[in-house]
Amino acid sequence: MKLIKNTAINYPLLHESIEWIGSGFKNQKKNDLNVFEKSNDFSKNTRLLKTIFELKSFLEDESSLEKIIAFFQNLLRDILFLKEIQIFYFEENFISLIPLTNICDINYTNSINKAFADGIIDWIFEKKQTFVLPEVKRSKINESSLNMVLFPIYGAKKPKGILSVITPQKSIPTNSFEIEAVNMLLAMITNKIDLIREKEKINSVYTDLQLYQSKLANDFKLSAIGELTAGLVEDVISPVQVVLSSTKIIESDYENVDKEIIKTIYSQLDKIQNVASRLTKFANINNRNSNVFPVDLNSIITDYYNVVLSTLKYKDYECILDLETSIPPILTKSTYIHQLLTNFFSIMKSETGGGILIQSKFVGEKIIVNFITTDSITAQSLDANQKTNIKMMENLMNLHEGMLKIHNTKSGGTNFVLTFPLRRKIRK
Repeated sequence: MKLIKNTAINYPLLHESIEWIGSGFKNQKKNDLNVFEKSNDFSKNTRLLKTIFELKSFLEDESSLEKIIAFFQNLLRDILFLKEIQIFYFEENFISLIPLTNICDINYTNSINKAFADGIIDWIFEKKQTFVLPEVKRSKINESSLNMVLFPIYGAKKPKGILSVITPQKSIPTNSFEIEAVNMLLAMITNKIDLIREKEKINSVYTDLQLYQSKLANDFKLSAIGELTAGLVEDVISPVQVVLSSTKIIESDYENVDKEIIKTIYSQLDKIQNVASRLTKFANINNRNSNVFPVDLNSIITDYYNVVLSTLKYKDYECILDLETSIPPILTKSTYIHQLLTNFFSIMKSETGGGILIQSKFVGEKIIVNFITTDSITAQSLDANQKTNIKMMENLMNLHEGMLKIHNTKSGGTNFVLTFPLRRKIRK
């Protein structure tokens, strides 16, 4: 019922008012629903933007990988329903994946490396998308089934590592908002991680540089002492020889000389000669140690190749060099490398000739030299001279803190792998 006080104004009847409101809802455009959806996306984007600023602010002052990954995990809980996350990076030789933190369970790491061995990780990088590994091993019997969602991590457009998310979700759409959000935040995290790792490497190199500078200064002092010692020994030995000769003359020419005095003189001269001998040995050792310099392996290999080329042709051996350009020098003596090459070529004894490929390459912080030959060399086929040459090569590689490995190839040949580390232990 309507109570109308002013009869001069016309109002629609009640049923007409209701009809008008109903027609308004009926004729409302469908776009109103889209406006609601847009507001929902806007809310998501706003929340993501807030998360990005929060992460950016946290990363500015943080340098602990464990804290960064833990903070990243908490942020991802607002995007995905998850139990935990781990970030794995490839080793320098791309043989396996290792976790960035020390709190990762060994079974977790084994699962990731099994996926790598099975080709799943390679497939992820090839397709450039996430992958869900079902039924991760549960830590508790009553725990719900968990899955491992793997996100590829790139560096300079090359595979760098994997983000692994343990979640009860069985699948996540590839082009979903969640996947895009995780990848966006992951890019921020990996940039910071790379910066921290590079800084750690620089600090390590700087520390080594300081130690090497200190060692170089000490070696210089020892070298100066060695040169001074060598000069002193010469100055001492010459008068000793004169005294010794004069004593023998006196002993033979004068019969009345006290024999005890002559004996005492000889005894004291022996002491002087022993001291001089030790000083000479010290000077020689010091001079040998001071002859270690940075050496270009490629240059030595090429020079040696030019020397033995005619001999190899005479023995009907074809030798090919495949040396990587611009490899860094190693700290050694050139005579050591010459000896290694001599020992290797002395092992080749095929009467029908063959082929030799010499390769050098720079991998990580190591220089690897491969001697690949068509000769089949096994432990049973080695004669005494060949065993001696291999033993000498092993000893020389030990001096470089490297290693020698010998592999038989599928084609029936043999591969000698010499690994020279660039970073050597500091001998104080």
